[in-house]
Amino acid sequence: MFPLIRHGEIVTARPVGLETLRVGDVVLHRIGPERLVAHRIVRLGHSNGQVAITTRGDASLGPGDRVGAEQILGLVVAVERGGRSAPLDRGVRRLAGGMWVRLWPAGPALVNLLRTTVRVCRKMGLRRGGPQAAPARTLDSPRVGD
Repeated sequence: MFPLIRHGEIVTARPVGLETLRVGDVVLHRIGPERLVAHRIVRLGHSNGQVAITTRGDASLGPGDRVGAEQILGLVVAVERGGRSAPLDRGVRRLAGGMWVRLWPAGPALVNLLRTTVRVCRKMGLRRGGPQAAPARTLDSPRVGD
């Protein structure tokens, strides 16, 4: 689910009724008896009188996985990053999820571009704020040479 969820991050999921799920939502579901995954819903429909859900990881190029309603454990509502919890089930992040689905297959290409950019920046020693973040200047701060 990179870049939304990175390896090792903690997600919070809550039980949800299938009728409230939307394309673009991230759900926690079971694959086999011991494996759990968080993937984005890319298609919702009905097949043979049952709800048909297709999910896919954001960086995946594949067609997605068909998931039965009984495999859905809940809606991922937050991800913990750097000791802070970021909500995923409302506002801009939920809207962005729906847009991500509509951008596919460009999404995985964007993820690869992001990964490459981050890797190059790290090799160059660049961090947020540049290699050496300049001290903040206020209106009262003298300029160099004053």
